[in-house]
Amino acid sequence: MTPVFTGGQFGWKAVMLLMDYDGIVRDVLLAHHIGLLGNNQRQQMIRVQGGHAMRSLCNFPVKFPGFSGATRDDFAANNAKARAAREKFGELPQDILEGTRRSEFAPAIHRDGDQSEPMGLLGDASDEDVEVTPAQPQSDESSR
Repeated sequence: MTPVFTGGQFGWKAVMLLMDYDGIVRDVLLAHHIGLLGNNQRQQMIRVQGGHAMRSLCNFPVKFPGFSGATRDDFAANNAKARAAREKFGELPQDILEGTRRSEFAPAIHRDGDQSEPMGLLGDASDEDVEVTPAQPQSDESSR
């Protein structure tokens, strides 16, 4: 078994894609085994079509330029970190710098004076709305 380190939501999406590809490969190998596909069709489906997509996905992080470490405050101050990030990655769109456009997987931004309640595990109430009552120990007489 190979350990998998995802590093976030997109890593999990990649793992799910890999699992889907594995299922497709198993189906193609079964179809070849029972005579529904020839050798050329099997190779075309596994290596050329799906294999290229999977190799491209696995090679994509290698091309990633890295993390700049600059924050929105750095860009507002136009300090050395922000200038280095601009040189390396180019100019950021204004809506990203303002925080109005974000990834759907990004954590919530909590600003000073933010009165919004955090969502509970079920998404309908905060954990404070749940009343927890400790279990009372039963005496020997009540269990008879």
